[in-house]
Amino acid sequence: MAEHFRLHHGDDRRSAGHEQSTSRTTTHGNETRGSAMRPSWLSGWPANSAPHAFTPMGCRRYRAAVGARKMERSPRDCCALCGNTEFHPKLTISRRGDDFSIVQCGGCEHVFVADPPADTANHVEIEKIDWAFRPRHHQIRRLILAHLKSGQRVLEIGCGRGEVGYLLRDDPVVYQGYEPARGLSDFGIRAGVPIIQEIYRGGDTADAIVIDNVIEHVAEPRQMVEVAARSLRPGGLVIVITPNVHDVRAIFPQFRKRHLWIPPDHINYFSARDIDFIFTAANLPRPQRFRFFPLSLKDYRFFPRAFSETLGLSIFGHNVFAIRD
Repeated sequence: MAEHFRLHHGDDRRSAGHEQSTSRTTTHGNETRGSAMRPSWLSGWPANSAPHAFTPMGCRRYRAAVGARKMERSPRDCCALCGNTEFHPKLTISRRGDDFSIVQCGGCEHVFVADPPADTANHVEIEKIDWAFRPRHHQIRRLILAHLKSGQRVLEIGCGRGEVGYLLRDDPVVYQGYEPARGLSDFGIRAGVPIIQEIYRGGDTADAIVIDNVIEHVAEPRQMVEVAARSLRPGGLVIVITPNVHDVRAIFPQFRKRHLWIPPDHINYFSARDIDFIFTAANLPRPQRFRFFPLSLKDYRFFPRAFSETLGLSIFGHNVFAIRD
């Protein structure tokens, strides 16, 4: 049966870049700290005229545009993981002229934004956009090729530009991406990546499913993984990558400002227990960490993460996979 998601996009695949703009004040107890942010949505900007976020001029035009519009909210009345309706205030973040309440579920202790924007997906045409290949895209490809046979099918939910699909273009697998954000998906389609410009609602099947830096942006992350699991064929591989709310690097204020508490870009903040909970709810085996499996010698800077995962520690981002029975 088709499922519906409210998307809240904003990661490095959905924004035109990482240009720092405007200020943010975070209040956490008696702590107040200012920082910069990067644009992730240009909703309402005329088609074919969105500024390139890497340029100062584009950044100034962006600030002028978003400053003139009021963000529509979609308050949550229950936890997206366990359904509990009791929340405990954790901290308040002010960004882009809007305040966001970050709370902790009184049931499962999942941390999330209680009042996220209704939609931060970028549907406009961005002409000055380019690939944003990351080491994880190559690691995903290696995992897929190690598991799949020739002719088997890969489905990516929230593929953005389609970096994974582009890397797989000459490999003996069949790739299909889903991405409703038109600016990014148009770019990938022009480069030859097969992308359906819709929210994935189920009904398709695949031997491998990729959800790369998506669930931190969507209103129903558990539901998204459940729909993906129902689309996975027996023996299939599912890969999920998302930030870790308990990332050890969060001891550094600059990391927290740039990568952790960044609503409306990220509206869900997952612990290792949250990830286990989501996989269990989706009737998937307990997730395995990447460890050294998909790494090459060029990935030496990820060796500390792989070593900690080998020891059973989850102190960096969640890079996990499972193989369906």
